[in-house]
Amino acid sequence: MKRVLILIILFSNYTFSQKKYLESDTDSYIDFTNKVVKLKYKNYSIEGSYIEIDGKDFYPYMIINGGNDVWVLRIQKYGIYGMDILEGEYKTILKEFKRGRRYKKGNLLFSNLPSSDIKEGLGFIGESERETFKKRNQSIIEFDSKIKESEFLGIYKIKILKHRNLDYKDVDTFGKIIITEVGITVETDIPSLDLLRGNYIKGTTDLDKGRFSCNVSKGYGDMFSLSLNKESSVGGLTSISGRNSTTTIFKIFE
Repeated sequence: MKRVLILIILFSNYTFSQKKYLESDTDSYIDFTNKVVKLKYKNYSIEGSYIEIDGKDFYPYMIINGGNDVWVLRIQKYGIYGMDILEGEYKTILKEFKRGRRYKKGNLLFSNLPSSDIKEGLGFIGESERETFKKRNQSIIEFDSKIKESEFLGIYKIKILKHRNLDYKDVDTFGKIIITEVGITVETDIPSLDLLRGNYIKGTTDLDKGRFSCNVSKGYGDMFSLSLNKESSVGGLTSISGRNSTTTIFKIFE
């Protein structure tokens, strides 16, 4: 059984601006192979199966079915951002989650996730945080309408100029970049960058300036950013894995 010990990263209070604290529990784990978990937080604990699903706020969540208890965890790259802990029927709570975490039949026992739909003290956020969410969601809506008409869609043939600290200017090393409405694929002659594919991080992609961010779905790393300058026919690609990053500079020749 593949078990991964996790660090549960939560906020000491319930806003973005306040300090994070770290709690680790070596008895807690997520089994990614069998999709089961065993977690403990404060006086609460759960053991059961889970599914992964995107919320209406476009963030990824893990929904854990613990029988009469259901945990809703918001996932981030380095751990768990926060959670709703509920008591009630799993199917009912799942439906309420899909409606935007509007829990009516599910009994909310604890939450440290920001939401204007949950009572103060259980994840309430102020006007400034709520405005931040609105702006982020608006940028995502704008992305969906803009990407279909983006001038950057297409296939680009490239020549590698620099990769990591190696100079490729005098070496015939080529590749191509495919930009679609869904995401980006990069293929090159460099073995460590032979194939890289990702889906857009819509909130941080600037379509007007040709700056793209993607979560990696295939290839090395957790995420990557791509910048294209059509006027000068050059671009840059940075892949990120944990705290490590690799940058590739290229020239567009077709």
